[in-house]
Amino acid sequence: MVSVYDHQGKYDDAICIYNESLKIELANFGYNHPRIAISCSDIGLVYEHLGKYDDAICMYKESLKVALSTIGDNHPSIATTYSHMRNVYDHQGRYDEAFCVYEKSLNIERSAFGKNHPRNATSYSNIANIYVKQGKYDAAFSVYEELLKIRLSILDGNHPLITITYSNIGSVCYNQGIYNDAAFMYEKSLKFGLITASDNHSVKQMQADSESKTISALFLVGKLVLHRNQIIIDSHSIFSYIIK
Repeated sequence: MVSVYDHQGKYDDAICIYNESLKIELANFGYNHPRIAISCSDIGLVYEHLGKYDDAICMYKESLKVALSTIGDNHPSIATTYSHMRNVYDHQGRYDEAFCVYEKSLNIERSAFGKNHPRNATSYSNIANIYVKQGKYDAAFSVYEELLKIRLSILDGNHPLITITYSNIGSVCYNQGIYNDAAFMYEKSLKFGLITASDNHSVKQMQADSESKTISALFLVGKLVLHRNQIIIDSHSIFSYIIK
């Protein structure tokens, strides 16, 4: 029932049931039990959905405390809790704290799953996004490069996530003023996107969003090239993508 309330967006009802469940579990299992860690994390997630970020962090820390004492510090569920905390810190604009917990999460995932694993790719993506929000473009570029290597090694060469990664690298180059590299990455993104086909609606939407942003970015690069009258790239090739 509680998961139904959560999915329906009835978060206050979900909180009440989760709290009642937590009381029962505390009575049956005591404080130091993995079930307590799970329940605290679930409550934290509902608080996060409600936008009660301080309460969410409090519950995630409680979950982490119990989990560390019962299942150790290198379990994948610990990494998941760190990831939840990162989401909250990110919403609050507390990027240094977000980066700190994501580094911990990534270290656990590397140890548990190896370097080339989809969970690691997700963590790299989120770390790079934090760097972008902080304006640390050199660091973001390095992380996106690692992310691209992982995705190229584990995904089909035409997967939309590869398209998005090229586009993100292009955006970093653009923000650094490296327009030639930006255009190169945007063009690669478009080429991958144009040859990728899928009947899955969510994948098609992902592709459409990525291509729309990439075309807009290429247009900006082309305008800069023409405005500055510099032969950085072949501006004709840029606009040929736009009018297709």
